[in-house]
Amino acid sequence: MLFCGYIAKYNDDNILPGKMSRIINGEQVNNDEAKFTVQVLTNKGRQIRFCGGSLISSRAVLTATHCVYNYDTNTTYNRIAVLYGTRIYNISNYPSNRVVNVEVWPENIRVKGKFTYKDIAVLTLKNPIQPNNDIQYAVLHPNNIIGRYDVIAYGWGRTEIDGSHSERLLKIRLKTISNYECYKDFFKPFENPDSTILDLKIICAKAVNRSTTFGDSGGPLTLMDGNLVGIISCGKRKHDKPIYFTRIYSYLNFIRTAMQRAETFVP
Repeated sequence: MLFCGYIAKYNDDNILPGKMSRIINGEQVNNDEAKFTVQVLTNKGRQIRFCGGSLISSRAVLTATHCVYNYDTNTTYNRIAVLYGTRIYNISNYPSNRVVNVEVWPENIRVKGKFTYKDIAVLTLKNPIQPNNDIQYAVLHPNNIIGRYDVIAYGWGRTEIDGSHSERLLKIRLKTISNYECYKDFFKPFENPDSTILDLKIICAKAVNRSTTFGDSGGPLTLMDGNLVGIISCGKRKHDKPIYFTRIYSYLNFIRTAMQRAETFVP
């Protein structure tokens, strides 16, 4: 089973997502880890799409395009909010910030409705968020990573594949793998629909008995030092299978330009 995001129903009085699956077999983060991790909530009628994201400046959040883009209408959703400053899965008790602009990569591609290539978006927040004891901005890793690296993915997830979601932010440790391994284990079932997919626009990683799944989309992938290198995009709902991340290094100019525009954006 492939995942690329998740939609959960809620009612208008209590805007709380229903049952979701996310990071599988993760461990709780320490209080000083990943303070840039946010929750991205997209409202569509009586449904809400839950994703992760990374605060990269006072008014800019990095996430996945498929979290905020309606592929049926080829437009971004117009009701998006960001929940920040918390490790707890609780929408009602923590501050949120409305998104007033969305920038997506202009050549974003959804392949056969299965997964999204060039899956990156920068959200502009209505109000600036200043760093404090609970909030920090993510550091974009300035260099490309080639070869095998130890990395960490973050999200609010399930402790097992059919279990309930965690109330706290979780992490899983993975190791990056080669493009060939990624193709063999992940893309091959889709008959390699685009020969350019396995280029330097993606990072693939895997771990034993751990994975990410639906609600983690858009969340951060970091090196062990905390620097941001990827965005959770897609994976299979099976242990030991690769997870596909957007490679941030390939989009640094796009991200930095969007960050600058976000800081001066006037709604």
